Amino acid sequence: MPIKTLVTMLAVGALFAGASLALAGDPNAGKTRATAACASCHGLDGMGKNERWPNLAGQNEPYLVRQMQAFRDRIRKDALMSPMARPLSDRDIRNLAAYYSGLPRVPGASSGTDTAAGERRSESCIACHGPAGVSSNAEWPSLAGQKAPYLAKQMRAFRSGVRIDPLMSPIMRQFSDQEIDDLATYYSSIRENSGAE
Repeated sequence: MPIKTLVTMLAVGALFAGASLALAGDPNAGKTRATAACASCHGLDGMGKNERWPNLAGQNEPYLVRQMQAFRDRIRKDALMSPMARPLSDRDIRNLAAYYSGLPRVPGASSGTDTAAGERRSESCIACHGPAGVSSNAEWPSLAGQKAPYLAKQMRAFRSGVRIDPLMSPIMRQFSDQEIDDLATYYSSIRENSGAE
């Protein structure tokens, strides 16, 4: 390989590495921001304080960034989250995502209900959200251990068009209320140690 080509490749690689580091969030700054703005709902431990609010601890970092940007930019709307996200800069968002994604995910609590129907129906979800509810694509949320009411609310939002996604919206239109409840119960019951949205 000619030396000029090698130098060019190394320079391009260094440029991308530098850009990646510049885009990386600072979890310490994220914790400071979370203390001021997020902890009252999501807790400093990332475990939502209400059954209809998501657990953020251990969630995929790029997914968290994309969702906070969507709330801030009014692409995704929520009466509580939209105004909270509006003042966030891109750096704030990256810092918050770095903080919450780095927290240990608490295993889901067993709901004590039958999850067999939801497990059977989850075959439609495995390609994106993984066989144990842990997504292999960081752009998509992991579902294992997430709160069932939150999951059911989001699935219904995709089905009704309140929340729009080119993959999720058409898939959720195939699900009945009972199937959504079964799926939410199943995913909330999964006990695993590495993550959940």
